[in-house]
Amino acid sequence: MSIHLEDSSTYQAIHKRGEEKGRQRGLIDGIREGAILTLQKTLLRQGKVKFGPVAPLQEASIRAITDLERLERMTEQLLIGASWEDVFDTL
Repeated sequence: MSIHLEDSSTYQAIHKRGEEKGRQRGLIDGIREGAILTLQKTLLRQGKVKFGPVAPLQEASIRAITDLERLERMTEQLLIGASWEDVFDTL
């Protein structure tokens, strides 16, 4: 009688733990990606209302930003800034 590693309870427990960690990481990454996309969309829509049409280069620049904290600061600056330049100057 041969025993396969995959049949051991220790292997199965470790494998299950790894799957759980993978699911949790995927969920966290998905939530973060959703927040980034939402802030990008908010900047584009509200910026268009406040400052007028968004130049293609500006839109591409906003869509390229994946730093969640910077997008949050830019969204805040959108409220008080006088131009797209004010929003983009946010570091």
